[in-house]
Amino acid sequence: MANQNPYVVSVGSVSFGGSMPSARHFERAIAKARKNLPDLAKNDATSADQCYLECLSLADGQPERLCDVLALDYLPKSKKHFERLMSAGHEVARHRPRQAVKLVSYAYRAGEKEAARNLCSAICGSQEDELLVARVTSLILIHDQDAGYVVSFLSKITSNNPNKVNLLSLQAEYSNKAQREKIIRNVPPITAAVLQHLQPERPISVLDGGATQSEIERQFSGWPPEKWRAVGFDPHPSADLSVEHAGNVSMIRTALGAARGKLRLYHTASDGASSIFDPNVEYLKHLLHGKETPLTDVMSVIGESEVDAIDLDTWRQEAQVLPFDFIKLNVQGAELEVLRGAKDTIEHCLGLQAEVSFAPIYRNAPVFRDIDAHLDGLGFTFFDMRKPTTNGRAASRSTVFSGSRVGLFRWPSRQLTEAHVLYLRDPFRPEEQAAPRWRTPQPWLRLAVVAELNGQVDFAMQLCETVLGRFADSFNDGGAALSKDLDAASDFYQEFDRSNR
Repeated sequence: MANQNPYVVSVGSVSFGGSMPSARHFERAIAKARKNLPDLAKNDATSADQCYLECLSLADGQPERLCDVLALDYLPKSKKHFERLMSAGHEVARHRPRQAVKLVSYAYRAGEKEAARNLCSAICGSQEDELLVARVTSLILIHDQDAGYVVSFLSKITSNNPNKVNLLSLQAEYSNKAQREKIIRNVPPITAAVLQHLQPERPISVLDGGATQSEIERQFSGWPPEKWRAVGFDPHPSADLSVEHAGNVSMIRTALGAARGKLRLYHTASDGASSIFDPNVEYLKHLLHGKETPLTDVMSVIGESEVDAIDLDTWRQEAQVLPFDFIKLNVQGAELEVLRGAKDTIEHCLGLQAEVSFAPIYRNAPVFRDIDAHLDGLGFTFFDMRKPTTNGRAASRSTVFSGSRVGLFRWPSRQLTEAHVLYLRDPFRPEEQAAPRWRTPQPWLRLAVVAELNGQVDFAMQLCETVLGRFADSFNDGGAALSKDLDAASDFYQEFDRSNR
């Protein structure tokens, strides 16, 4: 007995002789769990699971007690205990659905997608509470990354929801997204027309800066492997870069910066917010994550470390890597630092997507106006904004909760704090027209591929038509095959447009 955890001894051996556990026993167990569970979770996962399971057992299926257990905010490590938690979650969903919502995030974080989906259905199956449905839908949009499932989920719950205008809008948007993902994976039509005319020794190349949970391979999964290549960088220790990737994908556990050296990385409660810039707590305390959680809870610093960093120009020179056609940067405020270390790389780049802040989320970090001015000076044109993130304000009186991850108009709305912005080179821009790169057809065609991959379909078509007009002599058939393929692409997109109205 001496080697056992004292919490487990004091609570784990309680016997109730077949009767329902008393409120006193349950309250004592919850009080001890609140006190001991945080330390146990850090030092002894087995005892932490036992501690949590004891509380679940003492709750005896009673919704109010189960809600107290859920309030411990603990995710069991054992699959058996996790399944017990999910079972309790379904019981709570029937009686206290709002309290069960947090379990959806737990399930997704544990990699249990089906458990998360089943719980979403249990919470929303018969709900007429649009706010609750919106909260669950928001979690699905953040974690599930499966537009087809989102559409299916929304189609089930809209029939039972009298306030379904927003839900139907979401359904339409994600139906479009599901079709888009299918198009991209199977090589979109303009790109398919162009790929055969690109130099075979120069596949389309992409750099992913901040490559944790990268979707590069998903995006190119239907492409011929010789037609594309990708490189991903991410310094975070928890970044899953060790999984097997396609032969034309390289993942590197190094930070990108303005120069080679060491950088201090601030680790936050949410891994995705870790940055070389210190979170601006004095400002963040006025913002909310979700409906009630202070943003400081998500972005509080829990540790620091030094990480290796290198600038892109030096890395490319040493690795003898050809220029990238497209660069994606999601490096939590360090985007401008990366750009400053990539002068030659950017000169040869045709498109770039960067996450930007519109508010001072990190201390001394650049914001959108700084990134925009820098890229404009390099000859890039702003084209689009994706994945806008909005945050509520920490008012003591509740008002509204608008979903934070959907690019639809909302009123009332909340403060736009972050988004991903798309910049492309535009050879029709007056100051860009004279650039030497536009004197041959290859950059035009490569830019057309980058544009279509990022949804700028009419721009991609315009670029290809310009190639046919200016460089027809560079094709053996005068561009006849490309012209025919572009006609087919036009028909494809007209049908796509009709099906999404």
